[in-house]
Amino acid sequence: MDNDVMFGKPTSRFSNLTEGKEHYIKGNVTPDSYILQNEVKINDGRVRIQIKEIEPEKSSIDFVTLDSVCLAGEQMIFTKSDFSGEIVTTRSKMVMDLERSHIVIRSSVPGDYVELASNYLQSSKRSVTLNDGDWLEVEFTRSDNESAQYLLLDSWFRDWMLGELYLKDRFIYPVGYWIKFFSAATVSAFIAFVGFFNPLASHRTNQQGNDLLLGAYGPYHAHAEVPTSSSGSSGRSLIISSFNKHNTTIDRLEVVEPRYVKPDTVAIEVPDTAYDEAGNARLRIEATKRHKISGVGIISAQQQLENTPVARVSLPLVKATLDRTGEEYADILAMKRNGKYVDTLPGDILSLEFDASAIENSENSRFILSVGGVYSYANENDQYLAGDWVDRLDTTAKQFLKETYIQSQMRDVTKI
Repeated sequence: MDNDVMFGKPTSRFSNLTEGKEHYIKGNVTPDSYILQNEVKINDGRVRIQIKEIEPEKSSIDFVTLDSVCLAGEQMIFTKSDFSGEIVTTRSKMVMDLERSHIVIRSSVPGDYVELASNYLQSSKRSVTLNDGDWLEVEFTRSDNESAQYLLLDSWFRDWMLGELYLKDRFIYPVGYWIKFFSAATVSAFIAFVGFFNPLASHRTNQQGNDLLLGAYGPYHAHAEVPTSSSGSSGRSLIISSFNKHNTTIDRLEVVEPRYVKPDTVAIEVPDTAYDEAGNARLRIEATKRHKISGVGIISAQQQLENTPVARVSLPLVKATLDRTGEEYADILAMKRNGKYVDTLPGDILSLEFDASAIENSENSRFILSVGGVYSYANENDQYLAGDWVDRLDTTAKQFLKETYIQSQMRDVTKI
């Protein structure tokens, strides 16, 4: 598995697909963009991806694109947190930026966080866990007055509860987590969730709270992600804020939804207003769920990807088959915002093939996957149409979920 996908900004999740499509077609949802971490294999001139829906949700997918980027030498690439593009730096430049920044990390949770600032230069990373309300503060000095400065945030994992699971004539209440993820074997992919439940969770889904998504689109709270902590406060993200020049107030810079399967890095631009007269800044990273952070760094990026002499090739989508029906959808998914969508139900598998004949396998190649669309809760009728979709989940997905639940704050894995 590689990671989860379809995290539009500010959200791709809505109380119903009709509402979601209205926002999406107006351009109110920025499609997700993710740099694949697993090795992408090219077989017979094709890159093959499977998108699997493993949660009691239904999706309307507008497009899927896959771009190849061939980096030069020690170049490194990161996705901007608002999914507006990518930034490029080099390893030597990153080392210099980290040294010049004089990063100091403090936390509401006692511990040693020095390693977080050097994890980007290590082959293995140690993560720290933040629960609802915990925070890290990062103090640093501007390392480059000529270039845009970015906070690198390496994060993953979250606790949440969603929806209800219907199995034929039985109704089972949720145990609390859903995962939308994809794997890259060749690259094989999941875009999905699973739900296995305990009887107490359904009451908690009706709690009111301050979920950040409610302010944007007002989805039904019973269908919105809520935490599994005992505090009862809602949220789903890491909130990045800056203190002003006098360190008296906080201005929100970004809201990051950590992916689930493995650490992923996003670059959050630090505005000039975050620095005082001496070029010092202080940022806070606050958790609204249980999350893991495995890297915090400050870099300067002189160029965004589109302004660098890097070969970027869009791989044509040549095949897109919905396994449940056998129907072909490549013509729909190859076009953006054309008013046509591929609708998926729980348990569905969308098999994709991209033409990679124009590129060569290279250890310097990176692949950027973009997915546009919206998703919503799958009701009893939707799940009835999907059939015995839970039984169709593969062993890898079930095992992954079980191992993930063991790390969570609700450890009832007996129903998986």
